[in-house]
Formats: sequence, C-alpha cells, structure tokens
Amino acid sequence: MIRYFLLFFIGILFCSNITAQELSGYVRNETNKPIEGVSVYVKGRTTGTVTSNSGYFRLNIREVDSIIIFQHIAYKRLERKFGYSKSTQTFDIKMAY
Repeated sequence: MIRYFLLFFIGILFCSNITAQELSGYVRNETNKPIEGVSVYVKGRTTGTVTSNSGYFRLNIREVDSIIIFQHIAYKRLERKFGYSKSTQTFDIKMAY
C-alpha cells in the first residue's frame, strides 16, 4: 500500500512540474532605459520577483492563463495576460509615468 502511495505522490510531483512555465524579459521606460526594482507577480498569487538593475526579470508560473502585474512606485501599474507556451516566453515591457 505504501508503495502505491509513493508512486502516486511522485506522479503528482512530476505532473505539476510539467505545467510550470518560465516568463522572462526586460522592463523599460518610454525612453528605452531599464527600470530597476519593478515588482513582477501573478495576480492573486504570492508568486513574484523584482527586476534587476538592467530591468531583467524571470518568473516561473504554474497557471495556464495568468495575469502578470508590473508595478513600480514611479510608473503606472501594468497588467498583461499571458497564455501557456511549452517554451520560455520572453517579453519587452514598456512602462509609462
């Protein structure tokens, strides 16, 4: 019985890793300069990251269709919907004042 439970548990873990997807890209302002410190997160979740000094972000998500929030104190908040893809999706995000 324990053997079947372990096989079931390992199967669940394996399937959950298949659905994970990576989003990455750069956040820039209207003059194409990178924005450091932008919060990038999945709406309604605790999953998130912050952009580096070059404006780069990388975020792993598990939801098939996700709304990603880009938020910085000096810029207007952005919401972008992303669909599932089997490969890493790379984006260039522009934020306005």
